[in-house]
Amino acid sequence: METLANKIKNSDDNTYFVAHSLGSITLLNYVEQLNPLPGFGGFILVSGFSERLSSLSSLDPFTVKKVDYQKIISATNSRAVIAAKDDYIVPFQLSQNLSKQLDTSFYPVEKGGHFLEDDDFIAFQLVYDILNNMMKTV
Repeated sequence: METLANKIKNSDDNTYFVAHSLGSITLLNYVEQLNPLPGFGGFILVSGFSERLSSLSSLDPFTVKKVDYQKIISATNSRAVIAAKDDYIVPFQLSQNLSKQLDTSFYPVEKGGHFLEDDDFIAFQLVYDILNNMMKTV
């Protein structure tokens, strides 16, 4: 949260965030606490979650406080969540739930694991395509 506060000085309709896994709930917690929350272009959350991960209890502090999804929805123009059905760290259902809570476009991927280099992801064309499309619609 401190790093985000130090790096993000201003946001506007041309500001887009791409976050992965723990970065997703961290981003949501960060933008939600901004008061007032400035509008921004949108975000793409990859393997995101906002509920407790039973296999990683060390991350519980990130999910204790419930996010004000409506506040975030009202500040964004475009939102998307991507999840792999075979994700072995963040269960697919948790990313799907996050997508519903944020009223986002949802992009299920059959095989991608957790979208790490070990899963053969060093570039992610789907993220590029979604972001490119978001930026064109503004």
